[in-house]
Amino acid sequence: MIHYSIHFTKRSEDDAVRLDSSILKRISVAIETKLSVDPVRFGKPLGYSLRYVRTLRIGDWRVLYQISRTTVIILTIRHRREGYGDLS
Repeated sequence: MIHYSIHFTKRSEDDAVRLDSSILKRISVAIETKLSVDPVRFGKPLGYSLRYVRTLRIGDWRVLYQISRTTVIILTIRHRREGYGDLS
């Protein structure tokens, strides 16, 4: 089984700093237990021009990421009410 390494972009690091510690803990656990194990299975692709981006749902929060070989690149962490328009 492949173990995926996790890489955070500057943007996703900035997003994480602004989160409440309890939310950050839930998101961190989900990233470690799901995305590092099988990012295709646990996330779903966005559509249209963002089809290269996948999303992992953790309650009302979304982790948007890309997969590059054996690395998961965390692009941003945002609340579900925020759109994805600035990613295209």
